[in-house]
Amino acid sequence: MKNIDNYLNHIFDNIDDNIVLDSEQKQVVLDDSKYLMVIAGAGSGKTTTLAAKVKYLVDVKKIRAEDILIISYTNKAVNELSNMINKNFNINAQICTFHHYAYTLIKEDENFKITTNGKQIIKEYILSTILHQNSTKNVFLCVYKMYLSTILRSFPQNLLLEHMFSTGEINKNIKKTITELEMLWINYNIIVEYNYYHFQTNTYYLCALKIDNEVIYVDYVSKNEIKKLFEINRKKYYAYKNKLNYLCIYSNESILEKVKEFCKKNEINLKRNKRKDKINNIFLSSKLINMFISDIYTFILLCKRNNIKEVNCSNKKLRSFLNEVYSYYQNKLKEKHSIDFEDMIIMATKRLKNNKTYPKYIIVDEYQDISYERFLFLKKIIELSKSHLIVVGDDWQTIYSFSGSNINLFLDFKKILGTSDVKIIKINKTYRNSQELINIAGNFIMRNDLQIKKNLLSNKSLSNPIKYFYYSNNKEKIQKLKLILNKIYNQNKNLKVLLLLRYKFDINFLINQKDFILKENRLIYKKYLNMHISYMTVHASKGLGYDEVIIVNNEEGLYGFPSNKEDSLFIKLLDNRTKKDILDEERRLFYVALTRTKNNVYLLINKYNPSIFIKELKN
Repeated sequence: MKNIDNYLNHIFDNIDDNIVLDSEQKQVVLDDSKYLMVIAGAGSGKTTTLAAKVKYLVDVKKIRAEDILIISYTNKAVNELSNMINKNFNINAQICTFHHYAYTLIKEDENFKITTNGKQIIKEYILSTILHQNSTKNVFLCVYKMYLSTILRSFPQNLLLEHMFSTGEINKNIKKTITELEMLWINYNIIVEYNYYHFQTNTYYLCALKIDNEVIYVDYVSKNEIKKLFEINRKKYYAYKNKLNYLCIYSNESILEKVKEFCKKNEINLKRNKRKDKINNIFLSSKLINMFISDIYTFILLCKRNNIKEVNCSNKKLRSFLNEVYSYYQNKLKEKHSIDFEDMIIMATKRLKNNKTYPKYIIVDEYQDISYERFLFLKKIIELSKSHLIVVGDDWQTIYSFSGSNINLFLDFKKILGTSDVKIIKINKTYRNSQELINIAGNFIMRNDLQIKKNLLSNKSLSNPIKYFYYSNNKEKIQKLKLILNKIYNQNKNLKVLLLLRYKFDINFLINQKDFILKENRLIYKKYLNMHISYMTVHASKGLGYDEVIIVNNEEGLYGFPSNKEDSLFIKLLDNRTKKDILDEERRLFYVALTRTKNNVYLLINKYNPSIFIKELKN
């Protein structure tokens, strides 16, 4: 045992003699349980531990490198593990993603191509649908209108203009509304030659359509608004009504039907636009339609991930559309002898056989991100191969439920695996954060009822590692950011700084600011050109560590932190999470943000609308 301990103490000497395994890491390396779950806290040296485990298996247990499989979720994690194990230790174990391993199991048995243009298939379906006057097109228009009404209610106003249709003259000074977007879309889909204009009186919004050389002025209001409109703007209203083609549509009425009815009554010719290239260009130029297509594609992948063959929902038109596009998508893949990335794992699970050779040790990194489909794949391999299974992860960092991960597959690992013969080891020592920070962050995350309790320990000590900076407006927000950056630079100009965002567009407050340049996820502060500042979303930062971290957008609201944004129309159909579940995940995401730092966390906070997470931290 003394020899083994000495071996472990010097296992990294040829790479970095500063790396020394602690007692918990050694326990993981030496454990030979059939099923082992390692719960590794943020910054606990997970990669180091896994690399040492693999080397021990090869050197001491005499397991062949080719009998060891390490699976992780991202190419970034795979590269990190590969660099340590394949390159530094010169151990040729297979290290790959779930998809890559699935592909190795099916590539010789099937004649197929892997498609990367799933969104294009959906786009083709919609284009072929809108160019025909039939019931399918009407169903599509109805679903798209439903989609717009839900997505735009929660759309950031500062981004709305970027997602407008390219049709017509858009006045940037007028606040955009769902009505305007709906008017553009519905009228465009009559597929007529028309020009679009709009203007605004003092009290209400009006748009004009030019169809067959006739100008139709359209007002779209609720019945409650119309009374006010009459009283305040009676003269202008009657001027429009008496002298021009004027159409008033109440917000509970169908714009499409009303415009068609009006044109028929006034003998205005709804001439069909036969220029498909023009229609396609207008259609494809909309960022909103790209969002729509992207959400449908995500929906299809999630259906596959959750083994859903047919969509079932109460709305008949929505159900009809989604099943139709799902069927079209699958048939197109078959026609082209193609599969998508989700099909790889589904197909590989079906093709698993007793007579194949499988690894003797399977190690799954970032197990907290496991989805049900991947779990079934993994479980079947274990049942057939009788391999040792080692899973490593941290339930406190489960932040990908929107893409199919299920925290219960981590929390109920023994029960779902179907055996009580599971050893659980916690790695509690962290090498990234100070004890003061992990105390605060640990208390914060344990407000979630179902998290596994951990007592994280650190040798680092730092008083007041969380700094609070309040601002009252955007100008002051930028000033506070400069103050933080000046403070960090004056402390040590070589420190690496990370600016963390809840959403990508949170960085927009620095666009066109004279003191900053945004360049390829780097923020250049002109005052200190050699200062290393990166920016990214919290999701993208998982697994990374920086000297100093700044978190923006710490406020309440739809796109605040926590985010109150709802899932899209389609994703909601598959999401059985409660509001509490969603808030729990937002709290885990904020925990990930807090623990990216090696030293301090700086929080930029809206003075008049602070996030509930800020209140929790301070209390």
